[in-house]
Amino acid sequence: MQTINAFLLTLHSILEPIKLFDQLASYYYKPPKSLSLGDQSSVEKGNLNKVQLRIIVVLNKWLEVHLRDFVKDKVMLDQFVSFYRKIENEKISNKLNNTIKKAIALSNTKKPTAPINAPISLLPALHGETSVDFFDFPALEIARQMSLLEFEVFKNVHPKEFHNQSWNKSSRYTEAPNITKLIDKFNVTSRWITSTVVRTKDLNCRSAVIAKWIQIADACKQLNNYNSVIEIVSGLSAAPVARLRKTWKLLEESVDSETGMKEMATFRNLSQIVSHERSYSKLREALHNTNPPCLPYIGVYLTDFTFIDVGNKDFLTSTNPSAEPLHNFEKRVLSASVIKEVLLYQNNGYSFHPIQEIQNAILFGKALSEDEAYNLSLVIEPREK
Repeated sequence: MQTINAFLLTLHSILEPIKLFDQLASYYYKPPKSLSLGDQSSVEKGNLNKVQLRIIVVLNKWLEVHLRDFVKDKVMLDQFVSFYRKIENEKISNKLNNTIKKAIALSNTKKPTAPINAPISLLPALHGETSVDFFDFPALEIARQMSLLEFEVFKNVHPKEFHNQSWNKSSRYTEAPNITKLIDKFNVTSRWITSTVVRTKDLNCRSAVIAKWIQIADACKQLNNYNSVIEIVSGLSAAPVARLRKTWKLLEESVDSETGMKEMATFRNLSQIVSHERSYSKLREALHNTNPPCLPYIGVYLTDFTFIDVGNKDFLTSTNPSAEPLHNFEKRVLSASVIKEVLLYQNNGYSFHPIQEIQNAILFGKALSEDEAYNLSLVIEPREK
């Protein structure tokens, strides 16, 4: 079964799904002579031969792992329906029929309008004000909203998007649309975080903005949202912010009123956890000791796939010069193990009440370019002579 799982999880890197289905359907009725069919006397009694049984197992698993291959391709779905209706074994035919119906019904189930068992939203005290600033919201609530927004993209990442480093190609918006969205959102959000700091002219206020982002990052860690932790750490570590010596010096004495910890100690701890050293070893350890829901940093897995692609050939050289090259299945097994981990985290999402004011600020906050942010950084804290 592990071999089947690995094959189906990496199917899109080998051939088109419709071609595989056509081949399986063809083998079901006319298996190659090289394959053992088993005891033919049992077949004559209405049972399936060995090849047919294996094909049914693969189809059932395929529906479980890659339902989208059938749902998104009407031609393939129609061929599948036509296939199982022709199967003489009524029990098998009904089972396949029920499996596809349940799977499609599940995929079409509308999400509940209200989150289930969601905690009470944390809102700022107005004290007579008519408007609320983004940073007036508690750090935990901002972390919750970041988790909701980013998980919405992460949960839609399809296994096929990881193949052949699609996210690095010019066709990435069609071949790896959700991975590309995650990468783009990460970059924009990090630049926006940098922008919120350098746009703050007053030294004390600027130090408070950094302190708030550290508190938000720590809250994201508590929610197992490591993607946002890295976004924030990256935004605060960018050159336009990192060079603000007066601001960081003021922050050295800042203490989180809730945890009692110094902000800088928290920041250093978070930076160590998400460090890319030794291939994100500390972050991987944190992820593997985490209970869902969890939002991992997608870059960890993209790094894995890059190493797998660079270190392993797609095909093995055959000793027979006239034979077609063989797919390197060991490479598919390595890829499948990474994909399985991603799918594991996709199964459990966050349940929080959305707060539009926070989400709008995150989604539509104006991010400065790197040059704009650096120039503004020089204005608020000029170079020391």
